[in-house]
Amino acid sequence: MDKTQIQQRTQKAKTSTAKIRIAYICSSGAQEYWINLANAISQKCELHLFLPDAVKKSKIPFYLEEKINIHYFKKFKFYDIRNIVSLFRLHREILKLAPNLIHLPGGIVFGLPIIYPLIKLRFPLVISVHEPTPLLMSLYERLLLKIHMIIADAVIVAGETVKRETNRYWKFGKDKVFVVPFGAYVHYSKLIKSPIKENGNAVLFFGTLSPRKGFEYLLRAEPAVSREIKGLKIIVAGRGFGVYKKMVANSKRFEVYDHYIRDEQLCELFQRASLVVLPYTWIHQSGVLFTAYAFGKPVIVTKVGSLTEVVSHGETGLVIEPKSAKALSNAIITLLKNEKMREKMKENIYKRITNEYSWNRIAEIMLDVYYKIIKRKLS
Repeated sequence: MDKTQIQQRTQKAKTSTAKIRIAYICSSGAQEYWINLANAISQKCELHLFLPDAVKKSKIPFYLEEKINIHYFKKFKFYDIRNIVSLFRLHREILKLAPNLIHLPGGIVFGLPIIYPLIKLRFPLVISVHEPTPLLMSLYERLLLKIHMIIADAVIVAGETVKRETNRYWKFGKDKVFVVPFGAYVHYSKLIKSPIKENGNAVLFFGTLSPRKGFEYLLRAEPAVSREIKGLKIIVAGRGFGVYKKMVANSKRFEVYDHYIRDEQLCELFQRASLVVLPYTWIHQSGVLFTAYAFGKPVIVTKVGSLTEVVSHGETGLVIEPKSAKALSNAIITLLKNEKMREKMKENIYKRITNEYSWNRIAEIMLDVYYKIIKRKLS
């Protein structure tokens, strides 16, 4: 399909019920985000999803809507020369498909820069970047990110704060970075067969315990919370607890899962918790936040990245200063002691994820970006 045919099909899609054709290329990274996005986008356009064949053994196909056209490609170990052959086969399949636009919704996909110049000759390229400033990346990761950022026709980020940081770091003009918000990770509802009762004194910290997650401030906050909340249970789910083990004041207050958390266990833990804490010291946006919202859980977040764009203080959670154990303990005590406040927050969260942060609305925003980029590429 030549440029004129693609332009005609795009214009027809804008003025009728016809649908543009979009290709998503993903790895297993950020799957919670792109699963929900793909499900929503597939209701509005013809979507083709390219995935590594190892994904077949995961739960990802279970979560995906039937309307999505799934294509699998071979992916081998990092240094395996067969990856090059697989990438060129992928390129050939994309040429045959002739999409209006290619999107990498999960961010960087290993190996793809090899065929980017070939793709760029024919199709607009969009990338969702979840960590757009490489402050904590290795040299190799920085190089890979730089290639993606330069070659993409559009960069998608989750919030206005992140957009400003991205433009400032990469010195982009105003027309390259677009804000498309996250939505709640509602795909997990497929796994819930019978609801699990909430523990009114349970606090959940979920995710890998890396230094920027601020877990040490939760440990420091625990004694003050324990004095006020009898039967306090802090659930810690994610790798890395061993580094902090010596800092624990009262191990009986903690329920620790120091391993990779499978989806079934994730659903159980989020249902049991009364609230979710994200005492991060630095981050752009958080999938944990949108997982909490999917389960209707109030959150405690810090004033970092774009978190405060999504959490309304006193309405869907509490917003505190980062690196403050005292602020964190006060916030936890406030929410655990006030069931009515938590219930009101749950109502507000439900309204948010079915309106402002619904995937239907997010898909409409994303499609608007697609049309702008396609039009710009063809002009």
